[in-house]
Amino acid sequence: MIARKDRSAILDALVEAGVIDEAGARRAAQVARSGGESVVAVIHQLALADDTRVLEILSARFETPVANDADVPTTAVEAPGVSAAYLRRHRVLPLGWAGDRLLAGIIDPENSDGLAALAFAAGRATEPRLMTPSAQKRAFDALYGAGDGEIGAEPATAPLSVWSDDAARVRDHADAAPAVRLVDAVLERAIDLGASDIHIEPMPDRVRIRLRVDGVLHVEREEPAHLAAPIAARIKILADMDVADRRRPQDGRTSLAAHGRPVDVRISTVPSAHGETVALRLLRREAALLDLAGLGFSAQMRALFEEVLGLRRGVFLMTGPTGSGKTTTLYAMIDRLRRNALKILSVEDPVEYFFPDVTQTQVNEDAGVTFAAALRAFLRQDPDVILVGEIRDSETARIAVQAALTGHLVLATLHTSDAPGAVARLVDMGVDRFLVADTLAAVASQRLVRKLCPHCRTPRAPNAMERAILAPHLATDAVIEVADANGCSICKGSGFSGRLAVGEGFRMTDAVRTAIADPSGAALDQTIAAAGFQPILRAAAACAARAEITIADFRALGLA
Repeated sequence: MIARKDRSAILDALVEAGVIDEAGARRAAQVARSGGESVVAVIHQLALADDTRVLEILSARFETPVANDADVPTTAVEAPGVSAAYLRRHRVLPLGWAGDRLLAGIIDPENSDGLAALAFAAGRATEPRLMTPSAQKRAFDALYGAGDGEIGAEPATAPLSVWSDDAARVRDHADAAPAVRLVDAVLERAIDLGASDIHIEPMPDRVRIRLRVDGVLHVEREEPAHLAAPIAARIKILADMDVADRRRPQDGRTSLAAHGRPVDVRISTVPSAHGETVALRLLRREAALLDLAGLGFSAQMRALFEEVLGLRRGVFLMTGPTGSGKTTTLYAMIDRLRRNALKILSVEDPVEYFFPDVTQTQVNEDAGVTFAAALRAFLRQDPDVILVGEIRDSETARIAVQAALTGHLVLATLHTSDAPGAVARLVDMGVDRFLVADTLAAVASQRLVRKLCPHCRTPRAPNAMERAILAPHLATDAVIEVADANGCSICKGSGFSGRLAVGEGFRMTDAVRTAIADPSGAALDQTIAAAGFQPILRAAAACAARAEITIADFRALGLA
């Protein structure tokens, strides 16, 4: 055990601030000693704390200014007698001159040796500026290139619990092969851009790497074709997949450290004509992603969700196409419900986010764990709330209805194009209309639309064509302002900043139940409209009229 008096002032500061606990401090101290590394680098590499928060605390405790992106020079600062490899190894980055003093970017305020060596070589005093490990690595790579044996490389392995293994991982990373460094760099870039997916696609003459940001794919980089197999092998190793088997599709998942924060990654490999195509889905654990109020829904939709959250019986269906954010919305609802001392069970394929106090079951058809089988077992577990990742077949639909009949709240997704279509879909699956009418609590449908960057968008009056597109979906007296995607440094030139959810939905009333039970089903649309139902296109048009999304993205919804 590392005694408190023997550990660094850095760890004392972070423990006092509540950023890491005593166990994490002991772990970081042990690994730093074993691997001969900076304790700040170890905290970053093992994802023990968020980089930005560590930077803030150390800057305040050691009274050291922070180096911002604007402080990084565009060309390397001359430091005669000191090689780039030495600077990188000691984590000291020359930033420029302030009078007769050389500014130096460091990650560790206790790193006196590196500063002293730089000062001696330059023949001038140095003045430290704090940086995060990720920011310093990016600056080194931009100024000096990403050389072999780079100590500052981002680790791409899951945080481990055994300190000796942690230390070995930190030491071994110094010998990282090109494919390892490339995977690390792509993951870091994807996190920086807020990408949801990474696609690695081998081609006859190159490997194309694309990122999906705000729902749109763009080419991030292209690499030589001979790296296709090493890249796929590296990713498969991370997820404990079979590296030798390249002829069958495989699925896996792992947890990576990026910017000091853990990121869950779901991995799929598929053989293709020129090698294995790899797709990675990045699943961030930040609580903000599960904030129901922050998903972008209208006040009417938020009110519907609040009503459902107050129920303890019935089926709530979230509908929409693949990739429309249905599961994220249900997770946000589960995140609210789990705080109410309820027994919550879920069956999913796959489990995308893990909740510490929710029993989550992964579908495994080879082992007989299907949605229907899990649901039947759940009913013997005395649950209050059941989450069904997707209702795919008639058996699952019937058991979900049975669960609602016996006093459970069931949240589920269903693939239909709109909310009213969920009723017909359940009936097609063999659920009697009277049971649908009796158990259905509410139905919602949603889409995701790119949100214009609030820092660079410029609202303006619509032209005649834009007004003609939006006006039919808005109130006659609605004020319309539109905007285009401009691009700035904050949104990295894209003009967009995340996505927002637009939706439609209706709650059950006596009139709606009567309309559903009617065998013809003809009266449902008129009944929910009379109750205030607003189609999803109206919600999207309202967003466009508030200059939150572009006219082009409104039209791209394809619902008009």
